[in-house]
Amino acid sequence: MTIGITGPELARATPALRLNQKLSKKDTRPGPESLAKLPWLQQDRAYRAGYYLLTHGLQQHAKHPEIEMCNVPGAMLDNASRMLNTIAEYVLKGHSLAAGQTMLINEDPLAVVGFMQVVPGARGTVHEDAVLRVVFLR
Repeated sequence: MTIGITGPELARATPALRLNQKLSKKDTRPGPESLAKLPWLQQDRAYRAGYYLLTHGLQQHAKHPEIEMCNVPGAMLDNASRMLNTIAEYVLKGHSLAAGQTMLINEDPLAVVGFMQVVPGARGTVHEDAVLRVVFLR
């Protein structure tokens, strides 16, 4: 099982690419008040900002929907990848996850995620099969 990471520079014609280009130049970068309103980690639609992560292999090895995370800031990419690996390992050990279900990631500090089903062609991505998107709760 692997995790594919799509950076904004590979997400052609998306808000994530346009935002990345704007943020990369001092003369086009918005001030702190505007930066605080960016859609990092918003999970309703992919490719708004930052990176997109998707497992590869859960369907093949566990007959389970692949799992995705979207709009992850680069500063959180390593932790997001580790979390996605933790979730995937749970599935590969014979457990299954479903839309509406929650999962305790850590007790202290409390970290809980939920899962939302994304059908092909919905919510900013194109998939051949439905996937589960991580939604951050705590």
